[in-house]
Amino acid sequence: MAEGPADRWRWRFVGWTLLLLPCVLRPAGSLKVKMAGRTQIESLDANATLFCHITDGTKLDVRIMGIRWFLKRPGSSQEVKLFEYFGNNNKSTRPGAMVPLRRLKTGDASLQLPGLRLEDTGEYRCEVIVPPEKAQEQVFLEVVASPACSLWPETAKVRMNEEITLVCKANRFYPEFIAIAWRQWTKEAPGSVEISEDISTAPLSKNKDGTFSTTSSLKLKSSLEDSGSVYQCVVLHNSSTPLRFNSTLIVNKSEKTNLRINAVYVVILCYLIQLLL
Repeated sequence: MAEGPADRWRWRFVGWTLLLLPCVLRPAGSLKVKMAGRTQIESLDANATLFCHITDGTKLDVRIMGIRWFLKRPGSSQEVKLFEYFGNNNKSTRPGAMVPLRRLKTGDASLQLPGLRLEDTGEYRCEVIVPPEKAQEQVFLEVVASPACSLWPETAKVRMNEEITLVCKANRFYPEFIAIAWRQWTKEAPGSVEISEDISTAPLSKNKDGTFSTTSSLKLKSSLEDSGSVYQCVVLHNSSTPLRFNSTLIVNKSEKTNLRINAVYVVILCYLIQLLL
C-alpha cells in the first residue's frame, strides 16, 4: 500500500521524537561547564588551549549539541563570535580557532588558538547548548611577551680612572610596564648593594608587533678598588621571574704607570747586557 502525505508526516514526527527524546528526559539544570580558572596567562606566539569542560554526566550526542566561543576585547563592550559548532558543522572567524570533534564527544569543548597574538587578549565566553539547556562560563586570556635581555659588555676591561658605560637592553616585551634595577658585588662586602646613581633609562619604544623595548645604562668611573666587582642588571616584568645579567669590571693600572714600569725593565735589561759583554 502506498504511503500518503499523512503517513509521511507521521513518520517524520516519530523520527524527530526519537531524536529529541534524550533531551526531553534530561534532568533540568544538569548541564554545566567548567573552566580552568578565571584568568589564563599565555605567551606571545604560543599555541594555547582555553579549557571548557562539560560536567554533564549523561552521554552527549554531538549531532544535536552546539558550541559557541565569544571574545570581548579590553575596552570594548561588543563580543565577537570566534567559533561556532552546530550539527557537525563548524565556522571560525579567527584563523586556526577550533574545537576538535573527537574531544567534544567526551565533553571537552576547549578552544584551541594557535600562534597567539596580542589582540587575542580579552574575555572569552564558552557557551554550550544541549537542547533544551544552555550553560556558559568566562575566562580572561592575558597574552604576554617576556623581554629578551642582554648586558654589554659582559667583561669590562678599563684603565684606572677611565669611564665606562654598562648597557642593559630589554626587547620585545608586553605589557609595557617594566622595571630595571642595578646591583653591585665587591670583593670586600659579602652581599650586594643597590645602585641608585648615574643610571639613565631610555623612553619606551613600540615595535611593529605591538611589543615594547627599552635600555638602561649605568655609568662607572673605575678605580683599582673596584677591580673584580660584579655589576648586575635585574629586569622585572610580570611575564617571568626576575631576569639577572652580570658584568665583571677589570681595572688595569694607568698607561703612564705601565710606561714607567716598562722603562725600568728596559734600563735593567740594558745593564745586564753590558755586564755580559
